[in-house]
Amino acid sequence: MNEAEAIAENQVKSAVSGDMVTMKSLWENQDCVITFFRRFGCQFCRLAAKQLSEIKPKLDEHNVRLVGIGVEEIGVKEFIDGKFFAGDLFIDVEKKCYKDLQYKRYGILNLIPALFAKTSRDAVSAVSSIFLLIKYLWQFLIE
Repeated sequence: MNEAEAIAENQVKSAVSGDMVTMKSLWENQDCVITFFRRFGCQFCRLAAKQLSEIKPKLDEHNVRLVGIGVEEIGVKEFIDGKFFAGDLFIDVEKKCYKDLQYKRYGILNLIPALFAKTSRDAVSAVSSIFLLIKYLWQFLIE
């Protein structure tokens, strides 16, 4: 069984409308790129969302849908309001997709060393730069 078959019947909730849909409905009528976000408030997830959003115009040219899936509603409003992701957002309320895809959950003990890795430091730096730019632009627009 491949990954798509493993999660096809799982239900996810639209972050915008609240409608529940099956995962397979996301790709049944259109090719689809699906990414999974650990948390909508996570800086790494926000950076990845911004980077993926950069290719959305190309995906649109080829009629490919961009979809993001998170595991909880916490932070989703800020994620949407901050325009971090240009695709459609859904929430895996039961975390079933994560379980079926056998994604690892990280606890504090194995997460701390990962935060000090060079890739993590580079990602934090990139996210901080984006936020500083947004803050600067916002101040410029207000004055």
